[in-house]
Amino acid sequence: MFFTYILYSTILNKYYIGSCQDITKRLEDHLNSRSKFTKVTKDWELKYYETFETRSEAMKRELQIKKMKSRKYIEGLIKTNDYNILINREGDRFSRSFGTVFSTKKKNRITI
Repeated sequence: MFFTYILYSTILNKYYIGSCQDITKRLEDHLNSRSKFTKVTKDWELKYYETFETRSEAMKRELQIKKMKSRKYIEGLIKTNDYNILINREGDRFSRSFGTVFSTKKKNRITI
């Protein structure tokens, strides 16, 4: 499984969009200064993610979000996602990682 994800830094007040195969390891990389853009601060928080069957699909979605060049669009994705979680929460299986709850369904994330 592959992921397209959005991180947010409160200190920088910026979003970071990326894609990867292992989202837990990648978040760890961002928090431990192993990424040029995100090494400036260590307060990155996973705000949103989508799952894909192939790396190509995840990368295409990453580029699609980046091409929008719109903070409003990114915040809309996050807000819509949070609303869907509240509606669909029953029956989902959750696991905890980095203070974030991940659903097994596509596009679900909620910060605890």
